[in-house]
Amino acid sequence: MTKKNREIEIVVADPINGVKQQPLPLDLSLLTKAQLHQLLVGWNDTQADYLNNICIHQWFEFQVKLTPTKVAVIFEDKQLTYQELNCRANKLAHYLQTLNVKAEVLVGICLERSLVMVVGLLGILKAGGAYVPLDPAYPQERLAFMLEDSQLPVLLTQHNQLNQLPVSEAQVVCLDTDWEKISGQSTDNPDSRVTAKNLAYTIYTSGSTGKPKGVQIKHGSVVNLLNSVCQKPGITEQDTLLAVTTICFDIAALEIYLPLIVGASVVLVSREVTLDPKQLAQSIERSRATIMQATPATWRLLLASGWHGNKQLKILCGGEALSRGLANQLLEKVGSVWNMYGPTETTIWSTAYKVEPSNSQILIGRPIANTQIYFLDYVLRRQGDPIKLVPVGMPGELHIGGAGLARGYLNRPELNKEKFIFNPFSKEPGDRLYRTGDLGRYLPDGNIELIGRIDNQVKIRGFRIELEEIEAIINQHPAVGESVVIGRQDLSEDKRLVAYVVPNLQQPESQQHLQVEISNAESTWQWQKVWDETYSQSNTGQDPTFNINGWKNSYTGQPTSVQEMQEWIERTVERILSLHPNRVLEIGCGTGLLLFRIAPHCSHYLGTDIAPEAVRYLNQELQRNPQDWSQVFLEQKAAVEALQESEPEAFDTIILNSVIQYFPSINYLVSVLESAVKAVKSGGHIFIGDVRNLDLLEAFHTSVKL
Repeated sequence: MTKKNREIEIVVADPINGVKQQPLPLDLSLLTKAQLHQLLVGWNDTQADYLNNICIHQWFEFQVKLTPTKVAVIFEDKQLTYQELNCRANKLAHYLQTLNVKAEVLVGICLERSLVMVVGLLGILKAGGAYVPLDPAYPQERLAFMLEDSQLPVLLTQHNQLNQLPVSEAQVVCLDTDWEKISGQSTDNPDSRVTAKNLAYTIYTSGSTGKPKGVQIKHGSVVNLLNSVCQKPGITEQDTLLAVTTICFDIAALEIYLPLIVGASVVLVSREVTLDPKQLAQSIERSRATIMQATPATWRLLLASGWHGNKQLKILCGGEALSRGLANQLLEKVGSVWNMYGPTETTIWSTAYKVEPSNSQILIGRPIANTQIYFLDYVLRRQGDPIKLVPVGMPGELHIGGAGLARGYLNRPELNKEKFIFNPFSKEPGDRLYRTGDLGRYLPDGNIELIGRIDNQVKIRGFRIELEEIEAIINQHPAVGESVVIGRQDLSEDKRLVAYVVPNLQQPESQQHLQVEISNAESTWQWQKVWDETYSQSNTGQDPTFNINGWKNSYTGQPTSVQEMQEWIERTVERILSLHPNRVLEIGCGTGLLLFRIAPHCSHYLGTDIAPEAVRYLNQELQRNPQDWSQVFLEQKAAVEALQESEPEAFDTIILNSVIQYFPSINYLVSVLESAVKAVKSGGHIFIGDVRNLDLLEAFHTSVKL
């Protein structure tokens, strides 16, 4: 082979932008004929037959016919068989079709992890639509952007989530309060006329401009992934998969759909359980799970909690780099460990590697079925320079082609042109490659080693983060001149974001304001840590509505007596009810000592607390309590944040009881009160109770630190 015939010109049409571009030169001068054959054919001949003309939900429907009475999905003490799940999803699908949901129509879904969430996902797909996952824990600005960018006409949620979602033009369907209307629909499988080329979902990922970008994934891409993973790492109808991932993270699609297409069972765990390694370990044992997928961060937490492992468990690890040390620890406790790799843009996973005990580096393996991987010269090329395929052993930018490629980014034509390039190695018109930005190389045995990144993207606990996005937000602050954000890993392999800031010397007042904000943030974080530890303790009393953990005498340090607490609560509740509250905001709701007694008298009650553990506890107890608590909403927020995000005159009563002593400064209190005045309607009340002596505040804070 001469150099002359190693340089090829290729002309193809851009499938995203629909235009022809100039010929792309391909330089293969670094490779011999044997090397070229190895890279293009030997290691990338991954063609495999699969059901390329069906959709996700249709594959599930085939399985329903085979195992109608088998348990399909379990959540806590509830479960649905394949037939029951199919019937409920069909009813929802028929109802959504009355709202004009059909192929290529985006439907938002904002639901807590539950059986209803699985019904919602399948219902959207069966109606012909594509779902857009929304997490109520996201900042309001991010949710508002996603709703605006996607322009979704329908949004599935639950009544208790409405307060946490921005206002949009979407028609809202609450699967709890609207189910009576939905339940009258047909249980037959709907005919949506959707095909494998239609969208299944659009998931928003981090963006380098400060705005997230929606990745559009087709049914056929997911079906190919499921078919490949069925074979390797493998799953059978005897398996039980423990699903721990939020549906806003693309790997959740594998956790939910993979068991449902083979007759296995999927066990969902709540958000609270996924955050508590001890509860998660108990769920693994209780569910008798045989497969679980999670990020290295989750596996590290489990091991640190004293998890004993399960030799029947096959684990899939991905989302970020798996270290050899962690892999060897896991191999001692489980049946097998698989390292999975793949960006959202190529449908969940693109390679798989079975990890064996050794001291060698963890690899990402080989491409899955119908997937090709090439390493191209990652040095920035001048316009018109040829693309160079690098030899085995030489680092290059990892490019992925094949059945898993996303359609592209929603409403981002320029980014599509940059990231989804023509595939010069394919004979199929319109075939593309995705530029991952990952740096790696082929090893002589055909396995792939991942080396790092060619840009500033990092992965933390499985989530892709563009550092420029964080820097762009920080730089908006008037006191900041410049900022640099990095991902830093400590000795425990815990990776976190660290920001370095250069002050804006032109605005000394802004500098002082920034210092105050940083001090307030540090203090808030410290109190959050204190209360999380307190609320995570088990309730020693019998009544979950009278959980007085953390209530101690400030002078003796001993727990406050039950009688004293009962008297104090009764007097406080009596005083607040005398104000005739109807729409209430409680700052620092804790374990609900006031909430459980006042909320039944209100039409709307928003409880906020700085501690995630407090919100978790209350959510759990409200669900267990037989009383109707549909008027109660909970949010994990600091006082200033909760009030500043409230609409003007949204409440007639605002409660700040036994909380202001935890504020970092008197100025913080003033800011809270100013915001409270705006949030309470004319003639309303701001109740401030259990106030400490300001002169003793510093001594109190010091005593807690000690």
